[in-house]
Amino acid sequence: MDFLVADWFPLGTFINAVCILLGGMLGLRLRRQLSARVQLKFRYFLALLTVAAAGGMIYKGATDGDAGFGRFLGRFGIVFVALIIGALVGRLLGFQKQLNKLGAYARERLSKSDEDGKGVSEGFVTCTILFCVGPMSLVGPIEDGLGRGVPFALLAKSAMDGVATLAMAPRFGWGVMLAVIPVVSLQGTVTLLARTFEPLKDNPELLASVSLTGGMMVMTIVLVILEIRKVPLADYLPALIVAPLMASWLL
Repeated sequence: MDFLVADWFPLGTFINAVCILLGGMLGLRLRRQLSARVQLKFRYFLALLTVAAAGGMIYKGATDGDAGFGRFLGRFGIVFVALIIGALVGRLLGFQKQLNKLGAYARERLSKSDEDGKGVSEGFVTCTILFCVGPMSLVGPIEDGLGRGVPFALLAKSAMDGVATLAMAPRFGWGVMLAVIPVVSLQGTVTLLARTFEPLKDNPELLASVSLTGGMMVMTIVLVILEIRKVPLADYLPALIVAPLMASWLL
């Protein structure tokens, strides 16, 4: 098992990337063999998993550490304000528009037909948010970078992401596999800079704010999966920075 704890290599992120690609390829291979009814069941199952994951993140963020009633309300107040500020900043910087343009560019350059390219942008954006906003996207790479043994958090996340990609590929196409790029960029960077992020791991308020904010954002992905409403999820990404900054200042 020594090869699993190499200090110089972000192994957890590498495994995460492999699971995303394998899940996506398997989902694409099975796409034409699955009936519309089975694909719909996959989407419902993924939506249920997303609700469970988001609920767990919200619960953990609300109850972590010294979570009295006053602090409980304070955490939700911070997240609410952080989401508003994050959305304003994200819209001003055009995060959602840029991600949509990236997905459209990839669809134009790589798609063989309009039908094959359908849903590429949505799949890329949805999976990027789903795979990158959870607390394990921070805690896992930090654990990996600090060299504290096998990166169990990222191994668990890898399995979840692989299953999610398998379930979403029939709906969104190969665009779901493009999410491996921001996943590797984010998690690989955090791993390499893990010592800088050590205070984040040891501060329950910072982790709680990230869990709550990420949980709220992940919950909205259900609307996209079930095609209820299109949500500019990428515009809310700055909230993941705003929330811990506010928590460190106010709590």
